[in-house]
Amino acid sequence: MVGQDRPGIPGTDDDGDGFGDSLAIGDIDRDGYADLAVGAADDEIGGRVTIVHGDEAGYRRSGNYVLHQDTAGVPGRSESLDAFGAAVTLLDHDRDRRLDLTVGALGENEGNGAITTLRGSGTRFATGGSRTFGLATLGYAYPGGARFGWDLGR
Repeated sequence: MVGQDRPGIPGTDDDGDGFGDSLAIGDIDRDGYADLAVGAADDEIGGRVTIVHGDEAGYRRSGNYVLHQDTAGVPGRSESLDAFGAAVTLLDHDRDRRLDLTVGALGENEGNGAITTLRGSGTRFATGGSRTFGLATLGYAYPGGARFGWDLGR
C-alpha cells in the first residue's frame, strides 16, 4: 500500500486531500520497475501530483517528489480550487522513448479547466518547457464551468 502516511512518500495524510483519486503507472525512470503518478486534486495547495518510484520492495523510500503549480517551471500558480491532479496520464507524447506527464486541473480558470504537460527526461519530469493549455488556447470560448481536464483518455 502506498499512502502519504508511509515512509518516503512526500506530504501528510490529510482527510479529503484526494490522494489517489487519479493514478497513472509507467516506468518513468526506465529502471524496469513500475512508477506511479498519484493525483491529489483536493490538496490544500490547489492540488498536486506525487511521483513514487518503484523498486524490488514495491516502492522507493527516497527520491519520490511532488509537483504542483508552485513548483519552479510549472506554469500557473496554485489556487485553492484548481484541482491540479484531478487526472494524470503517463504517455510518450513526443516519441522520444521517455514518458511525459499530463495533468488535468479541472478547476483552473474559474472552473473552465486546463491541462499541463511536462516532458520526461528518462529520470524525472523536466519543468522547463512545460506547457498549460485550456479551451481558450485551443480557440474555444469558455463555456461556464467546462471542467476541461476532468478526464484524460488514452
